[in-house]
Amino acid sequence: MLKCMFNIVLTAAFALGLIVVAFLSWLVASVAIWMASDAISRKISFGKAMFISLASVIVFLVLEFLFGLINPILGVIFGLLGVLYVIKTELHTGWVKAFVIAIIALIVFLILEIILSALVGITLLIPASLH
Repeated sequence: MLKCMFNIVLTAAFALGLIVVAFLSWLVASVAIWMASDAISRKISFGKAMFISLASVIVFLVLEFLFGLINPILGVIFGLLGVLYVIKTELHTGWVKAFVIAIIALIVFLILEIILSALVGITLLIPASLH
């Protein structure tokens, strides 16, 4: 009985940890998009950056799944094109600026993730073996 309760508590703690890390990752990605958009295109609200980051993840996952059934490489390619399309349409910019914003946002995200993991020991993206 005690072992069963321990497993339930451990599972709940793990699930809560996943939710917290996913939320922190969303916030960090939103900050990255917000900063990249400000540098390249135009100022946007943080709420809009949060929407863009969430919509990008959803579009990527759906396209990657659908085209990944045909070929995994096609899935990734179409998923990334979908992310660029979300950035392009939401920021009212061209494909090249959307690409530059995506690259800058990725670089900012990685820098913020490294800083965050160094400060509080939470890794959002980079495996622990690379730290």
